[in-house]
Amino acid sequence: MLVRKGLYVTLRDPLGLYIAGWNGSGLAHPDGSPAGDYWKITRGVPGMILRLEYEVPKSLGFVVGDMTLGGRPIDYGGQLAEQITVMIGGQAGSQVETAGTRSLTRWNATSRTVRG
Repeated sequence: MLVRKGLYVTLRDPLGLYIAGWNGSGLAHPDGSPAGDYWKITRGVPGMILRLEYEVPKSLGFVVGDMTLGGRPIDYGGQLAEQITVMIGGQAGSQVETAGTRSLTRWNATSRTVRG
């Protein structure tokens, strides 16, 4: 759709699949009370997260495997992985002319995110 509007489209640099967000709803402590936000970014920055960990504070006296997700015991890390949204970033923009020449490396760009 952006190309049809005459814009140039490329992938955001650095290229990669990034974690766009996570859903903590449905996570519960062993007593059934809602769990806190125990997600921690360990690599990357918000908007370009490469590694995310979920760890219960030691002071609470239990571990993730003692918790439930959607009323079911958490037995596998994949159950938490299903709560994560990944993205690949792209840019679209028009060419910028500098001193009468067209530059394909300079962009008047906006970033877009494709989530999946």
